[in-house]
Amino acid sequence: MEAAQVTVRSQPQWRSKFFHLALRRGRKIAKVTMARKLAVHLYWMWRQGWDYGQFKGLGSHAGTPGNRDGGK
Repeated sequence: MEAAQVTVRSQPQWRSKFFHLALRRGRKIAKVTMARKLAVHLYWMWRQGWDYGQFKGLGSHAGTPGNRDGGK
């Protein structure tokens, strides 16, 4: 849980997800949800053998110009 709290403090996109969820469900549930989300991200990074830079580049590209099909 501590790692999720640090991630929420340091990553703006995680922070916005946390506060949105905290308003809807409460802070305790939001903390657990973010910890689970971080665990899933770390698991897939481990499975693929990626570092954080490679994983971060795979985020959603929705709304970017020239990306109508969702691919790069």
